[in-house]
Amino acid sequence: MKPGILLALALAAVVPATAYAAPPLQQQVEAVFAAAPAGTRFGLLVVDEQGREVVAVAPDQRFIPASNTKLFTTAAAYTALPGMDQPDTAGGTRVALVPVRAESLMILPGVGPDDKVPAGPIDAWLIGRGDARMSSAPDCVSDCLSALADAVAAKTKRVRDVVGDDSFWPDQRWTPGMSWNNIGTDDGTAVGALNLDDNVVALTVTPGAEGQRPVVAMPDYFALRNEAVTTAPGGKPNLRLERAVNGMELRLYGEIPADAKQWRERV
Repeated sequence: MKPGILLALALAAVVPATAYAAPPLQQQVEAVFAAAPAGTRFGLLVVDEQGREVVAVAPDQRFIPASNTKLFTTAAAYTALPGMDQPDTAGGTRVALVPVRAESLMILPGVGPDDKVPAGPIDAWLIGRGDARMSSAPDCVSDCLSALADAVAAKTKRVRDVVGDDSFWPDQRWTPGMSWNNIGTDDGTAVGALNLDDNVVALTVTPGAEGQRPVVAMPDYFALRNEAVTTAPGGKPNLRLERAVNGMELRLYGEIPADAKQWRERV
């Protein structure tokens, strides 16, 4: 066989392997993005642990990723922090029985079995350390506020005040990057050192008599200005809540039919 024929056969053997090789990752990502509806914009930058670029699609353009960023911050937290699916027994919210005239929390007892109750009037202090899962719900199983209350009740039957201490983290109600019109909703809820029930307040509106104000049930954390009206049966609820940024007054306005189901919202 002539050398030229051997070379041709060798090249023919190589071509199929090259043709079926997977395209580079950059091309694979671009192909997926290309299948999106017209007008869709993507921005992506992936680097490895050494900071070397792996995939880049319009990395320098301006975008508003909004809640998509939560996916990455949450994934990073689960990767870096152990036991995210377990109660925080070491650094979670704790309770301390504090003499009313105490000047420092650093020397105060907690509510362990061997702790003694301070003499004289005492306050129950809830001291937060960033636990985001504490709950006051009746069906709470773990990280329950009731467990802290039971610990206090086991030591004493009388306290003067219940004091929340969230000084471990900065008091930042309006975080950078959060649009002002989200602040009045549960989407704009801030986090802090002391958190309870996802830091939201549940509100329930029940229709009243036609032409009258509906009945509103909610905790007394916010002041309520009820301007809503109960309308004739048969319509659809059209209620709105309004709250100024960092404001403590809720304005409820709009209409709810007399035969409507309860209207629920979280703020």
